[in-house]
Amino acid sequence: MKNRNLTSIVFDDIRNKILNYQLLPGNRISDSEIAETMNISRSPVRQALFRLAEHGLIESRHNRGFIVKVFSAKEIEDLHVLREALELSAIDLLIKKMTRDTAQSLQHAVDRLKPLIDQNDIAEITRIDWQFHNLIIKGGGNTLMIEFYRSLQDRIKISFPHLQTPGPAMWEIYDEHKQILDNILYKNTAGAKYAMSSHLKGALEINLTATRKHKSKTP
Repeated sequence: MKNRNLTSIVFDDIRNKILNYQLLPGNRISDSEIAETMNISRSPVRQALFRLAEHGLIESRHNRGFIVKVFSAKEIEDLHVLREALELSAIDLLIKKMTRDTAQSLQHAVDRLKPLIDQNDIAEITRIDWQFHNLIIKGGGNTLMIEFYRSLQDRIKISFPHLQTPGPAMWEIYDEHKQILDNILYKNTAGAKYAMSSHLKGALEINLTATRKHKSKTP
């Protein structure tokens, strides 16, 4: 039991560092260094690393041990296809069973974006952005969809750490989320799905462009 608890602690610690961009794609992860830092044996550390690999957050490289997952353009596109399919299906479910609480939570998330954009608070904008999309998924009420989206979300987050800087597209993000919300509140399923699809495709293009630039600068 103690070893399993240690494995969970190490798993959560490394996962959080990856998702908070303290560990970036390509960064090496040393099981011996983690074990020494945490004053534990290497066994629970390696178990945690294998779990992270199963979740698609890290990968094993020959003669390099474990590194944070580096996503190719093809893998980023594949993630987009899955994400779009889930979110468009969730909109169908959500509009059929929309509750007052969910509507208010979505509205609050969109309203929060405006002052954050003025402040260029990228970290909080990113958090609220994901909150908005999670509310749509959860509002659909499909348990398996919620679980799969959570796993997918981790991979999407670490596929574009180099986008964590302010830019002129911030106000477009607000406008796009407001358009999605307005269509959902008016129960315009087709309009909401079109707005969501356009929003996600725009994010994909930004991600792919940034990924190509990032790789061209990598020696």
